[in-house]
Amino acid sequence: MRYAFEELKLPELVSLTAIGNERSRRVMAKLGMTHDPAENFDHPKLPATHPLRRHVLYRLTREKWRNSLAQ
Repeated sequence: MRYAFEELKLPELVSLTAIGNERSRRVMAKLGMTHDPAENFDHPKLPATHPLRRHVLYRLTREKWRNSLAQ
């Protein structure tokens, strides 16, 4: 995260995983990333009937990351 925000100057990081992958979702949450259910999506490379098709998107902005360091 430090490299992404300080060296690459990215404004935001995103992470995605299958909706049922609770372990990955917990890691994203522990990293301070947030999830908006309105941004859930179907993975375009998986068939409609595939059990892993539905995905979630988590985000972390540079500002939120900086604020978490100050705490």
